[in-house]
Amino acid sequence: MTTHSTAHIPVLYEEVLTQSDVKPDDLWVDCTLGRGGHTLGLLQRGARVIGLDRDRQAISESSHTLQSYLKDDRLSIIHTNFSDITQTLKARGIDRVDGILADLGVSSPQLDEAERGFSFMKSGPLDMRMDRSHGLSAAEWVQEHSTKELAHIFRLYGEEPRSLHLAKVIKAWSDQGGGDTLGLSRLVETSTPMKVRRKLKKHPATRVFQALRIAVNDELGALESLLELAPSLLTLHGKMLLISFHSLEDRLIKKRFRALSEPPPSPRRGLPPPPHEPPAFTALPRKGLIAEEGERLGNPRSRSARLRILTRIRNPHEKV
Repeated sequence: MTTHSTAHIPVLYEEVLTQSDVKPDDLWVDCTLGRGGHTLGLLQRGARVIGLDRDRQAISESSHTLQSYLKDDRLSIIHTNFSDITQTLKARGIDRVDGILADLGVSSPQLDEAERGFSFMKSGPLDMRMDRSHGLSAAEWVQEHSTKELAHIFRLYGEEPRSLHLAKVIKAWSDQGGGDTLGLSRLVETSTPMKVRRKLKKHPATRVFQALRIAVNDELGALESLLELAPSLLTLHGKMLLISFHSLEDRLIKKRFRALSEPPPSPRRGLPPPPHEPPAFTALPRKGLIAEEGERLGNPRSRSARLRILTRIRNPHEKV
């Protein structure tokens, strides 16, 4: 096998490879292929990988980087949203896999390339779509939604305390013709009082851009679908590894993993829980894993990352 190298080291790389515990010829699904960093690590440890991504540019780049693995059929790359994981695998005659991985963050190329519209630090079209082949751009999304709806997503997806005020300002800006990403960023900044800006540890537009990106790509809807569908695809001792970057994602993951790995709660204090089968999964470590200090210092993006692991420990209806 040809030796591969890449300058791209994905977040929590060593933790993912340790927790994945790949055995030769295991079949893994990387739901967020990106530039292929995690997938490369899995392949080098003997896994077969099905890489999914909704971003055609990411697929093009990773296909080039991982071309030798494509040639020997240890890697398949598919353009799709990971919310369609069950149908995607079923179409290929696959109903069980040994591992499922997803890095839910925005990739560095998406942030670095101004024309993708994700960055509030560079001038580019207000797009933000992971898959630019369909759906509304961020600019179109703002145009087609009311001030009330904008305020709702800023509050829900961005946890923005000044959501209504910013929604009014941004909606008026859009109605007057709008502008590019830098224009929106500066609008949010100038609409944020100096005393508020001084207290912030990040750019004033961070939460607005996050909220729009999540809404435009239905990121939480896709994650909810993955959490609902993927655990049933795991073989015995199969693992699901999810890396989140903000509390909205992490809360969804933590809630679902706990529901699968813990007995149902008692209906009332002092009463026993209702009859139930022993959990089929375990979710350890309970609080997940975060990046080591060295990675946090070398890669600021890793500071907010958290890896949670779900492992199947028994099959459905298995006698214990």
